[in-house]
Amino acid sequence: MAERKYFINRFPICAAFYYCVAKRLGYTESESKSLGLTRAIFFAAAKFGYIGGGKSGEKKKKKVPALKKGFTIDQLPFAGLPTYIVHEKGDKSFFGIMGDDVIKPEQYDDQVIHKFDYKQAGAYDLFIKEVEKFLKDKTDDELNSAISYDLYTEIRDKFREMGFYNALSSATDTSDK
Repeated sequence: MAERKYFINRFPICAAFYYCVAKRLGYTESESKSLGLTRAIFFAAAKFGYIGGGKSGEKKKKKVPALKKGFTIDQLPFAGLPTYIVHEKGDKSFFGIMGDDVIKPEQYDDQVIHKFDYKQAGAYDLFIKEVEKFLKDKTDDELNSAISYDLYTEIRDKFREMGFYNALSSATDTSDK
């Protein structure tokens, strides 16, 4: 079997995919970045056994993060799973939370956009454009359900392949850095 050549790992692909889902569902840019990154962190934590008992099946106690006064923790249904969010009292905008960490949009920029564009300028924008095209015919009900994970797994490896990014003609490949 031929060895696959991946341009980028699954983590930024997952975060950017769920960013697109959040945008389609009407969340703000900041909220979408936070939700996308929160979902990717959740899946990575689950994969490595930090959530849901992992491979041993042991349940771990849920821990509610300690937050500054004036902040409220809520839960919203996002892409088929309950997602914990935090916001200042009286403010509608929010950020996702994982454990004790509030997930800010700047973290998305560093951990997602930078990873795509470090490899090749314009890679992030190409990915977003293609995911938006892929999601175009999906309903909001599909996107805000467990079906969104099936959609993610359907396209994730295609968007990881080196060949997908070869369409970027104006940029210089820096994948050897």
